[in-house]
Amino acid sequence: SSLQATTPEEVTVKTTALVILRKILDLEGEEKWKAIDNNLKEQIKKKALEAFVNEKDPNQKGKICDVLTQIIDKVSDCDEQWDDLQKLALTILTINIEENNLVQIDSLLKLMKDATGFLYDELFKNIKQILMYLENIFKSSFTKLKVSASELLSELISFGNEEETKQFTPFIFNILQTTLECLTTNQEDLLKRQLEMLIELVSVEPVLFRKHFNDLYILAGKIVEKKDYDEEKIREQGFEVLISLIEEKPAWIEKDE
Repeated sequence: SSLQATTPEEVTVKTTALVILRKILDLEGEEKWKAIDNNLKEQIKKKALEAFVNEKDPNQKGKICDVLTQIIDKVSDCDEQWDDLQKLALTILTINIEENNLVQIDSLLKLMKDATGFLYDELFKNIKQILMYLENIFKSSFTKLKVSASELLSELISFGNEEETKQFTPFIFNILQTTLECLTTNQEDLLKRQLEMLIELVSVEPVLFRKHFNDLYILAGKIVEKKDYDEEKIREQGFEVLISLIEEKPAWIEKDE
């Protein structure tokens, strides 16, 4: 199997090599990737996936995920296939949502988000199962997973057509609830991520928020009212959510006045 286990020592070596590879790809870009021998490219993709699967440390796994994203960009630009990546992404559906699996689930959510464009057909082919899995994440107590699930949903929405986007509407409440959870539990790093996602999502698909306009307006107000953040940027993000919403749908404000 291309995802076979390796020893911790091999994983460490692969991780270092992948970081170096990413720097090379950053510098050389698409042309460098095209110039690489096809057999070598397949080995690079294979070893990158092996390192991702086997790494247990969250920080190292995040770095490997960044490298995979870089490789995905090159593979996509060159119209190449990567079947094992598709298979890996969908393994998330087989993983129980529990404490011992948090790192694995979170990294797969990030990978799916970063690769949504490349994996679009495969993800939407399995969208019902994916949405059921995300629904179970929102029912859990793991705030970080909920934030990652929100980011993946936002990315799926941005790539979906009008008909596909309708099925995401019920999750807007979950996204807002997660944002409130980050605020009330003072998890500022997660709150920043959630607000960055909301700002983008409001700009791309404001109509999804029509039913929850008042909820979003009140939530943004609470974020802005809080004065004791470690980072003032969070209050600015709260303002930006409000401004984006008003700019996109000013009639909603007038109607609710």
